[in-house]
Amino acid sequence: LIMMIDTTSPVFTSISHFDVIENVGSDQIIATASATDHSEVYYYLKQSLNDDASEFLIDPILGDIRLIHNPDFESQNMYEFTVVAIDNAGNSADLEIQLDVLDVDDTPPPVPSVPDLLAISDTGPSDDDDLTSLTTPTFTGTSEEEKNLISKSLNLLTRVPGDCGDEYRKPPFLTASGDLSHHFDSIPNVYEVKNVNHMRKNISSNTSWEKMASYSRAVKFGNRIIVSGTTATHENRVIGKKDPIAQTDFIIDKIEASISSLGGRLEDVVRTRVFVKNINDWKKIAETHGRRFKDINPANTLVQANLVGDDYLVEIEAEAILNE
Repeated sequence: LIMMIDTTSPVFTSISHFDVIENVGSDQIIATASATDHSEVYYYLKQSLNDDASEFLIDPILGDIRLIHNPDFESQNMYEFTVVAIDNAGNSADLEIQLDVLDVDDTPPPVPSVPDLLAISDTGPSDDDDLTSLTTPTFTGTSEEEKNLISKSLNLLTRVPGDCGDEYRKPPFLTASGDLSHHFDSIPNVYEVKNVNHMRKNISSNTSWEKMASYSRAVKFGNRIIVSGTTATHENRVIGKKDPIAQTDFIIDKIEASISSLGGRLEDVVRTRVFVKNINDWKKIAETHGRRFKDINPANTLVQANLVGDDYLVEIEAEAILNE
């Protein structure tokens, strides 16, 4: 009996230098990575603090590379990142890519200067006109007096409670149009639920890691929901680079979306496990966890771990039990 072990890495056939014209729009396919191998090949972007991988998304099957933002020569004229091709045996190859942004003339016209404040009443313009409730003054520009009046008016307002982001996490759901809660009966699930059998349901957040390693973002079995170790990842993009607080908030948002898609609430969480890359970040991460789980108080473990991915500072698992 002879066992053949595949030790041959994929071979890239695509070029490594691409050009894109600025202002072509966001989320455009700007390049395609292609590699050959004896088995199927999957693609992902190598995350690093020293390149621009977080600005891009890649299709793990087709290799299509998308630039998330609208390219702008004046803001950034070149991007560098690395695409990894990996086969079914775990052999991988890297391709370092350079993307040049081509300049076009998009200089806006000069902004006109703002004139000084001028009050115009029913009797005509005047610096000392005695305006009354019957007059309708109009103003252009600003003045120190007007700024003081605005400042006094702002001090009379009541501050909306909560931290940045709470306006979309909890009622009332505040938008530029006000509270829209009364316009809908329920909020749609963030993730699509797959019914495996009468006891089990799965959901996926559609990251390339879930497809490559064949795991679910969360599984509901009976009245128990188990959420996989979750990082600050949206598709293939790292959220909150270098910011442990932002990453922790995004992770808990993602955990809450997973649990709510399976019929639960964040209040149903009974256990969390927190893995921290840099031990100096533990307090910021723990305080953010404390703010988000205030009065829920699940069982908790926090340990230091060497996380996969250079830009990931924290990873969190969660378990919830529903009162069904």
